[in-house]
Amino acid sequence: MDPEELGELLRGINYDMDKTEFLVEGFREGFKIGHKGSTPPGYPRNHKVVSKKPWVVAYKLNKDLVKCRIAGPFETPPLGDFVLNPLGLVPKTTEDGRDLPSIALDNPSSYRMITDMRKSKVNEGIPSNLTKVQYTKFDQVIERCISLGVGAYLSKTYIASAYHNVPVHLSDWHLLGFQFQGSFFFDKCLPFGLATSCRIFEEISTAIEAIVHARLHRNEYLDHYLDDFIGSAGGEPQIMF
Repeated sequence: MDPEELGELLRGINYDMDKTEFLVEGFREGFKIGHKGSTPPGYPRNHKVVSKKPWVVAYKLNKDLVKCRIAGPFETPPLGDFVLNPLGLVPKTTEDGRDLPSIALDNPSSYRMITDMRKSKVNEGIPSNLTKVQYTKFDQVIERCISLGVGAYLSKTYIASAYHNVPVHLSDWHLLGFQFQGSFFFDKCLPFGLATSCRIFEEISTAIEAIVHARLHRNEYLDHYLDDFIGSAGGEPQIMF
């Protein structure tokens, strides 16, 4: 995301000045994760699923390396006070929340790779006020749809690889290390498993919603839940989501 263009869009709709500056500076220099105090001890051992499904991890790492979302591989820890965080894999679910069929679990795309920052103690160094998030209530979306009546239009979209689109400030890179098959890496973008990832990304999603709302017409709405966006309209919408 271009920080200067984002700033122009937000200032053009009179968005909160402090939040605008936070987002512009974050995309320009990288977002600080909010860790305070001494360097945590880290935890070098990955979760067992990583050794059971190494091809999944390799696929995920290669994908992120190509997109410059992570740095590596390194033979030795590349940064001072380098903290190792355990890697893990979490199976995704179907759109209706059910477990994926067993045959799909051999597909690397069926997993989300996480960085366990509770075990490494990184999350313990982040003040709780920086991790609190208030999400849109789904009931609010349902009530809006009901109010639009029969024939309302609904649409859904999402931001792919949500957190991995958000750069981290270089002063925090040393806290985002991990290892795989004897090599060292670190995240340059927000990882899944970091306590402040949700809070930072929610600020971004809220700003995106505000920008779109400013361009909507009467009886057209947009709501979001983290990286998922739901559009609704009382008649045929002039803007398709």
